[in-house]
Amino acid sequence: MIPLPDNYRRNISLLFCLALLLAHFVLAGQIVKHGSLAFSRIIMPRLELSFIIDGFALLVSFALSLGIFFIVLSCRDYFEKKEEQDNFYPGIILFNMAVCGAVFSGSLFLTLYFLILALISSLALSGRKSAIGLLGLVFFLAGIIFVSRDHGSGISAYLFLAGLLLISFELLSAGGPLFKLLPLAILVQLAAYLAIRIFNLTVIATPLFSKITVILGMTIALLGSSAAFWQQNLSKALMYSVFSQFGYLLIFISFGQELLLPAAAYMIAYIIANTGLFLALAAKERAFSFPGAALAYILCAFSIIGIPPFFGFWPKMAIELSELKTGHILVPMLSIMVALFSLLYLMRIFNKVFLAGPKAKDTGVLSGRSMVLAALTAGMISLFFGICARLPVNFISGILK
Repeated sequence: MIPLPDNYRRNISLLFCLALLLAHFVLAGQIVKHGSLAFSRIIMPRLELSFIIDGFALLVSFALSLGIFFIVLSCRDYFEKKEEQDNFYPGIILFNMAVCGAVFSGSLFLTLYFLILALISSLALSGRKSAIGLLGLVFFLAGIIFVSRDHGSGISAYLFLAGLLLISFELLSAGGPLFKLLPLAILVQLAAYLAIRIFNLTVIATPLFSKITVILGMTIALLGSSAAFWQQNLSKALMYSVFSQFGYLLIFISFGQELLLPAAAYMIAYIIANTGLFLALAAKERAFSFPGAALAYILCAFSIIGIPPFFGFWPKMAIELSELKTGHILVPMLSIMVALFSLLYLMRIFNKVFLAGPKAKDTGVLSGRSMVLAALTAGMISLFFGICARLPVNFISGILK
């Protein structure tokens, strides 16, 4: 029997996540040539595997997979016991596969299947036991049942929205170490993508539903950001922050294909910046001595707030300009209020954690290297893509076309 090295699980996980990221570049070339890729196979009567890979799905899948890769890269620094690492790696691989499966699913039933896997694995990784997300899956299943009866409109749209909202509610009751809560944050970003995908490309959203979604999205964004401002618990404040961005992403449902480019750009910008933000705070939570965590936090926070020239600024500006052109000023005004609240609570967290937080461990070595470097990479990507905005925008536009 061949002896395996102690860190073989970490190496396998890193290689798997890296191979998955590289596969996105191969698929990007095929999508530029053919527009989209489809795979379908009948396993048994009434059971069909169907996947559709188009530009929007590929971009979101890449951003989510990049965030998961950063998590795997940081595991060794975060977990003090090897047993904790060994238990975490299989779960994060399953979560990565489930996320990509849900993004590329070509049917609502297959989407539900992968969403179940993603929810269960994220709850296991975060150490939580909750029925809120499972209740959301029940509503999602009810939406699938109704969609075949009313041809994609009516009550099914509200059932899908209720299901995805309940899944996102997992954040509001979450608490504990920030690193373990990252999979839940990624799950909510997946739910936001599915909302945009289902209502723009699968289920027909009525004009009334679109208006309700805009009002609901801005209400969630405003309440989430204001709750994060008043929340004293660090984990709770970050969870409210993610929930606020989920509400902001719901606004894209009402625009349909018109703002698909800003929607894709915003999701990529937010997923990358939010992952870096969590990792920077998790590094400080462990009181690591490796420098750069504060800089990584600032870079990622500015992108989330939407401060120019960071990448997160341009998609938000596109939404506000689109609304102003139509004579609507409510969404731009609320967006400014959300940005103001975000600035206040993120800077308050910075002051509490980095300026008045615990001192670094005096271990004699620079600990937390991979975790902080992953956070810094996310922050530098946010800054570089903001300064050279034409580069990612042209790339995203080429794939979407």
